[in-house]
Order: sequence, then structure tokens, then C-alpha cells
Amino acid sequence: MLTAVASLAFLIPATIACLYYVAFTLAARRARPHRAASGPTRTFAVLIPAHNEQDALPATLRSVLALDYPPEMVRVYVVADNCTDRTADVAAEAGVMCLVRDDPARRGKGFALEFGLNAVSADGPDAVLVLDADCTLDPCALWELDATFATGAEAAQLTVRSANADAGATGYVAAVGDAVDGLVAAGRDRLGFSVPLRGTGMAFSRNVLTRVPWVAFSTVEDAEYAVRLRAAGIRIRLAAGARVFCAAPPQLNELCRQRRRWRSALFTGGRAKLPVRAVHSKPLVLVHLFVTAAGVLAAGEPALVVWAAWLVGLTAAVYLRAMAAVGLTPHRIALLVISPVVIARLAWVTAVGVFRRPASWDATSARADRLVSTDAPALDPKSATDMPFARRPSRVMRLLHRPFVRSRNEGSPFVSLTFDDGPHPVHTPEVLARLQRYRIPATFFLVGKRVADTPHFVERITAAGHTVGNHTFSHPRFGRFGFMEPRLELERCRELVPGATKFRPPFGLVTPGVWFAARRLGLPVVTWSVDSGDWQCRNEVEAAAAARQVLELVRPGDIVLLHDDRPWIGVILDVLLPGLAARGLLGPVLEATPEQKRAARPARALASR
Repeated sequence: MLTAVASLAFLIPATIACLYYVAFTLAARRARPHRAASGPTRTFAVLIPAHNEQDALPATLRSVLALDYPPEMVRVYVVADNCTDRTADVAAEAGVMCLVRDDPARRGKGFALEFGLNAVSADGPDAVLVLDADCTLDPCALWELDATFATGAEAAQLTVRSANADAGATGYVAAVGDAVDGLVAAGRDRLGFSVPLRGTGMAFSRNVLTRVPWVAFSTVEDAEYAVRLRAAGIRIRLAAGARVFCAAPPQLNELCRQRRRWRSALFTGGRAKLPVRAVHSKPLVLVHLFVTAAGVLAAGEPALVVWAAWLVGLTAAVYLRAMAAVGLTPHRIALLVISPVVIARLAWVTAVGVFRRPASWDATSARADRLVSTDAPALDPKSATDMPFARRPSRVMRLLHRPFVRSRNEGSPFVSLTFDDGPHPVHTPEVLARLQRYRIPATFFLVGKRVADTPHFVERITAAGHTVGNHTFSHPRFGRFGFMEPRLELERCRELVPGATKFRPPFGLVTPGVWFAARRLGLPVVTWSVDSGDWQCRNEVEAAAAARQVLELVRPGDIVLLHDDRPWIGVILDVLLPGLAARGLLGPVLEATPEQKRAARPARALASR
């Protein structure tokens, strides 16, 4: 009896998820293409936000300029957002309008779109199409989009297709996932539902942008704006025949990092409807179905086994149709063998986001607010984001690394601050000044190439009482089985930072070659127990949110990963240091001398007053 109840507890949500995909996929078979008018009826502005996209932008512009639509009815705009490369020059050379935006205090795609949409609206196009700088358009995309708006649509989403389905199992899984999303979106549109916005290929009429101004600045700005459109009663239609092609990250770690940001869309509107929105995570649904089928099969209840078999069969039919849409080749069929590993990893990324903390654009964590000192900068809590920035390494990784690295200071009553990827000529002095204010030593893991550009910083850091560590010469991503490259990288960095007493591998990847190279030089490998996520922050609001999340996570003995080459590191420390001081967690914990400990005690007492 207990086994049957447990099986039902898994089968019911699996059935709901299966029916969601099957119903919309079946409806997609009856979707009708929009009939193009005899001639073009609307003018379009194609808006391309770009940050340091000099390499990818030319292909995007070539596809836009080759559109099969009257050129006099299309204007192309590139927003060069806080760029430090030739993005603006590439746009100018292509003959399109380039809008240069230089506002370090408001970084990110959402701010770039706000800037671009305000500039574009002055020219009065009938509709605006938003296209990422690393995507390409189908030549007939604007004809289909014009036909979609002719049906009365006010907002539309183009069909997104993968451009690199053959780039290993990661690329193929992403391509099939895009095809499934396309089928579901076509079914939703056919049945009268609004379709999700995908970040690229979004199109809005001029009236919509007037009624619902763009004020979406989170990491998932597309999902945020879609929520506001639905709240205003505006249905997002699918321009099924208009396709935009995007390349998925070719490496699994990069794809997981991308999905880690996207999972914040699951939390739009809070946790109340989270079980419903979790259906949108295809890897999570697939893993849940696999676990359910395996459990039911082990239980041996004939009726439940037949039920689970039907669910597996229906789900397989949906994915077979998606694979047929992507195209089947012998190479892609071979990739199916590795695909379950990719799917399981993506499901884990989503599951961790579901159960770790909420993400929303409307409210900050009350607990974090209480932990922050009144000396911290006042930010508007209504605009702050609680997207998951700070995190702990997975328990599996901690267990695997424990014999070889130090990620915590067990038994210490303090928290240790460490800074990677410096020195930076602007931001490292900001960090040193704030640490000096609290008289707290820290450890700086320096990149040799940057030390060569600013050699005086090593002496400046050590003179302030801080420790320096080796972070390789050029910060490469080492292969799992390479031995020579890690050794050469550590030795080149040691020549520039001879006083380094510790080593931290780039990206925290500890391979046999990395460990043996560090051991050969007598450097203990130090990682971290809390990643601040500062490398994801794009503005002051996100930086302050990351600092608050660190305060929620840390406990005595933790080693916190920060980066002194990030523009928002000052904001993070202005929130983090007072919060740690208020809890008595500031102290010299990373191999500090007795003299440093004695010097830090009055500093902690002073900071806590």
C-alpha cells in the first residue's frame, strides 16, 4: 500500500507534465501560418544590444542587412553598451545606426534595451524587433512578422532555433530543447495562450512600448517584461515562420552557467505557482519521469507500470518529433548516448535553484536586510533582485576535493575574504581602501599577466598586510588530463609573484595536473566554500543583492570568493564588510600571524559599535 501511494505521488505530477507537452505539441500540428499581405505594411526597427561583440556582430549584421524586406522600411540600430572593444566601429563600418552607451553604474542588457528603445521611439517605427548580437535572422523573418502584426498582434516572439546542433552532446541537447519549445509555443499560440519571450527575436508594436514602457533590468529581463505584458492584458503571439538562429554554449559548464541565470524565470511572481512553472524545465521533467518509471517498475504494480509506460511513450513521441525537426544524422544519433549526462546536469542546476532560494524582482530578503549595517549604501528594495548569485559548491565536489584542497578554515570563528583575477589598476585600490578601513587582512590570488602590466601592486598589497597567492599566468581553463600546461602556468606566475604562498586554480577546477604542479612548487591548493557570484553582477542593485546573499550563507570558517577586477566590488564590500563585522565574523583567518590577530581585535570591536 505504501509503495503504491509513493508511486502515485510521483506519477501524478509526471502525468501533468507529460500532458502539458503532449497537448501543446498536438495543437501545434494544427497551427496555421500567418498569411502575408500583398505588400509590406509596417516599418521596423531592428534593435541589437551588444556588449563587446566585435567578433559575433558582423554575422548578425550581414543577416539583418540581407533581409528580404524593403530596405527603406527597415532601420537597424546597434547599442554599443559599455564596450571596450571595436563593437561600435563594426556597426559603423556596416552602415547601421550605432548608439554608444557608456554608463558603468547601469550595466546589463535590460539597461541597454531601455536606452535603445528610447532612442528608437523618436524615429517612430511601427514595431521594434530585438535581436541578440550573436544571432542571425531568416531572410523572410520580417514578412512573417508583418503578417503576424496584421492579425492584430501587439507583441510577438520569433521561433528560436539552434545554430550548432552538431557541437557535441551539449549543442544537440540545446537544439532539441529549442525545437520542443517551438512546438509548445506553436500549440500555445494555436489555443489562444500567450507564448514566452525568449530574449532574442522579441517584437513589440509602438503602442505596446508606450502603454508598457521597458523597465525590465533583471538577468531574465525577457521573462520580467512578459509578466508585465500579461498583467496589462497583452497577449504575446508566435511568428512561427520567422526564425532566429542562435548558437548554444558548446561546453557543458558554460551551458549550465547560462541555465543557472535563466532558472530565475521560474520564480516570476514568487513561489506560489512554482510547481506549475517547474513544468517548463524540460530536463527536470525528463529526470522526474525517468525516476518515476524506474521506481514504478521496481514496485511491480502492473497497472502503475502500464501507466508509467504510457507516459514514457508519449514523452518519447514529443521528443522524436523535435529531433525530426532538428534533423537526424548518424552523428546526432550517436550523441544521444551522451545526452542523458547533459540532461541530468541541467536538471540538477534547475533543482538547486528551486530549493535554494527564491528569485524575484519585487522584494529583497528581509533576513539579509537585517544583517546589513546601517552604514551600508541605501538601495531601493523594490528594484533589488534576489536572483541566485552567491552559492556553495555542491556537496559532491566538496567531498571529491577534500583530500586535495582547502576550502574552509575548520574551527575558525571568522570568515576569510579572498580576491581573484587581480590586480586591477582601478578596482584593486578600492578593495585595499575598504579593507584598511576595517584593518582586516585578505588573500589576493594574482594573475601573472596582470601583474606584469601593474608590477607595483604586488608590493602595495603585501605592504598593506595582505597575503598574495598564485592564480596562474594567463588564467586558462585547463584540460582534465593535461600536466605540462599547469606546470608552465604556475611557474610563469611564480616568477612575477615570488612571494605567493598559496595557489588557487582558475575556475576552481582541480585536475591531477593542477594538483601535481602546485605540489611540485610547494603551494597548498585553496578554493572556497562560498562563491559570492560577483562575476555575474551587472549593476549596483545586483551587486548589493549578491552581498546580502553571501551574508545569508556564510558561517564561521568559510572562505569567500570575490574578484577585485569587477566594477561592483566596492558596492559589494560596502554591504558585506559591515554585515560581517556586526556578526563578529571579520578576522585574520587565512594563515594569519599572532600579531595580525591582535591588531584585528580592536578593529572588530570598533566596527561593531
